[in-house]
Amino acid sequence: MGMNKITNTFIIICFTFLSCGDPIEDNRRIAFEVKVADENNQPLSDIDVNVAIFRRGASAIIFSVSSFEGIIGLGKTNTIGEARITSLRPSLNNDKINVIINGDNDFESTSINNDYGIVLYELERANDFEIFLPDVTLRKNATLNFSIDHTSSLDTLSYSLEYSTRIQKFQFPEGEEMTTTVIEDIVFPDSENASILLNTLESTSAIFSYQLRNNGVIASDTIEIPVNQNTVNYVFEF
Repeated sequence: MGMNKITNTFIIICFTFLSCGDPIEDNRRIAFEVKVADENNQPLSDIDVNVAIFRRGASAIIFSVSSFEGIIGLGKTNTIGEARITSLRPSLNNDKINVIINGDNDFESTSINNDYGIVLYELERANDFEIFLPDVTLRKNATLNFSIDHTSSLDTLSYSLEYSTRIQKFQFPEGEEMTTTVIEDIVFPDSENASILLNTLESTSAIFSYQLRNNGVIASDTIEIPVNQNTVNYVFEF
């Protein structure tokens, strides 16, 4: 009951925040239910769950002012990790709904609970009046310090490094997802050593794929780098 009171109060505030031209369907409501746990399936309480409108075609991964329309619902998980958020119901002709778990109120790429990453569900349509989202697993934030130690004066290194982002974005209900990102680079014989600090998640793996070229001779391999603690240091020497 206490959660409902807080949610309803917030909806009134949000409704005044949205302009009169915003495509709200006759002040109707839509409810979202979600359960949040850690990677050990232990419920996480007091995790923020936001419902927001973004303009269609804009990326919600980059929370820009130009794409963000407004907050239409806000709540937190209870002691058993469950949240039920009642929000205003937008028309999705020009906008899309994003349900953001553990994202900050300014919709930047930082977590409210800094121990964990962010999970975002993007809805292309919302035909029902009650939507049950899949159970959410929040993974702990981690840092991967990836270094290249260039000892050879002959080899050229081409590589890609794929790792999990701290914002795990999913489509609903289609199940499509975007949970990783890739960086690519080339290290020439006269390049200096490099160190890259990557924000990622625990209990994931980074995939390092490379090619070494020396006088036309190519050697290649793929290495899996486990991210199994808060900070992981990995050095590739060639």
